[in-house]
Order: sequence, then structure tokens, then C-alpha cells
Amino acid sequence: MSLKLNISLLAAAALSGSAFSNLVVNGDFENEPNYSFGSGYNLFFGTQIPGWTIAAGHGATIHDTTTYPHIAGFSLNTDGEGYNGHNVDMSQNIASVNGLGYELSFDWEGWIGSQCGFEISVTDTVTNSVLASVTRSFSDSLVVHHEAASFVGTGNALNVRIFENPESTYNDNSFIIDDVAVNAVPEPASMTALAAGIAILIKRRRK
Repeated sequence: MSLKLNISLLAAAALSGSAFSNLVVNGDFENEPNYSFGSGYNLFFGTQIPGWTIAAGHGATIHDTTTYPHIAGFSLNTDGEGYNGHNVDMSQNIASVNGLGYELSFDWEGWIGSQCGFEISVTDTVTNSVLASVTRSFSDSLVVHHEAASFVGTGNALNVRIFENPESTYNDNSFIIDDVAVNAVPEPASMTALAAGIAILIKRRRK
């Protein structure tokens, strides 16, 4: 068996399971079976965006790549068209492992300046404790920013939520969001074991 294959097998063993898989369903908004092309955007409600639940009385706007700002393919505009005097408020639940480290990450850009802001948070659905939260206000039109926040799993279901905070209550076109992810972070022990295994393989190969 080649050294390259041995290293690949060691890596797979050390980082088994969903260590690096995104726990957020459709966090890149590319799965849009309800999307109708023609206007450059669609307004969605309820569960029309796979993976996400949009709060009652709110809408969520998805841009395609033809007319309006986007980051990578389909992207979320947080204004929700100001539907019903509200902006976006959408969420989904993910599983967590007690004591395991995770990272919340996403990309965003400002489009048109306003006094509103947005927040992406991770909350324990049992204790209502906020485990991670990133809040931003408008800056740098059409400049993409990458954000990340670390937290520790509780073993309970966690709610990942995207919402304007504070709301503008109108079609503000302030923020574009994409690539929302929650990934497990490998424990140091796993990485140490991987490094040790690779060192042993290299030593045997040289002999």
C-alpha cells in the first residue's frame, strides 16, 4: 500500500464522521426548487427555501446571479422585501455533541446603507442559551466579509437563525449573505494522533 494511501486512511480515521461536513442544510442557498427565473430575485415564505423555516409574517429574498448582488451563486438578501413591515427571520435546527467544539461561519456584503443590522446566532433549543452570535451593521458596499465564531456543543438541538437586528421594516437592500455553515472542529488529540501516524509512516518509508 502506498504512503499516500496510508496517509489518506489515517486522516479519514482521525477525522471520521462529520468532522468537517456542514451541519447547516442549504446554507449556500443553492438548492432552490421553488425559484422562478426572470426577475433576478424571488420572495419566499414558510418552508419554501429547503432546510430553512421562515418565521410567520416574514419573507426571505433570494437573488440569483443575473441582476442583483450575490456572493456565490444564489444568495440571501436579508430585507425580505420588507414584507408585512418585517425583514428576514429564518432558522433551522441542527444536532450537536456535548463538549465538542464547533465553528459558525458565513460570508456577507453590504449593498445599500441603512440603519438596520443583521445577526446570525446559534441557540440551544432546550436552555435558550445563545452559544454563538455575530452581529454586523452596514459597511463597505459590495465588499465580501468572512465571519467565524467558535462555540461548544451541548448535546441538545441547536437553532441557527438569520435575522435583521434591528429591523428596517422596509425593502432596505442592506445585506447579502451566503455560505452559512456550522462545522465540527477536530479535537487536538485527533490531530496529534494523525500527525504521529504520518510521522511513523514516513519513517518506515525511508527505511
